[in-house]
Amino acid sequence: MLEKRRILVWLLGACALLFFHVAAWTRIARKGGLQLPETPVDLVTPDGAVQWRLLMDARPWIPAGSDYTVHASDTDREMNLYMLSLGVFPRSQALPTHYFAMDFSAIGDRARYVIDEDCRGSSNPRIRTLARLAGGCVERRE
Repeated sequence: MLEKRRILVWLLGACALLFFHVAAWTRIARKGGLQLPETPVDLVTPDGAVQWRLLMDARPWIPAGSDYTVHASDTDREMNLYMLSLGVFPRSQALPTHYFAMDFSAIGDRARYVIDEDCRGSSNPRIRTLARLAGGCVERRE
């Protein structure tokens, strides 16, 4: 009889602990916290998710094996866009314009393709806009 009580106490304790976990997961699920992210960086940074979508939309415009660079409004955003692009364009050569806030524009200016968040190249006669996308532009240097 003592053994049955001990088992019953353990089972009730386990159920009580399980109840709090189920309640927490149910609350998270109701808030939409158990949905699949659209990009690999959605849950980390919404800004990065916008940049990821720009890069994914730019893929058809950058031929495999070509070189490209990225432009953004500031060097931190540009560094993030550059690092994300390395995963999206594994068969192309990324040429940095800025790298950890250091200016490498002499290298980046050699790139034939430019993925530009701000679409700045449209004022340069040497740069032709290939596509205007949701998060920026894809441009080609002539």
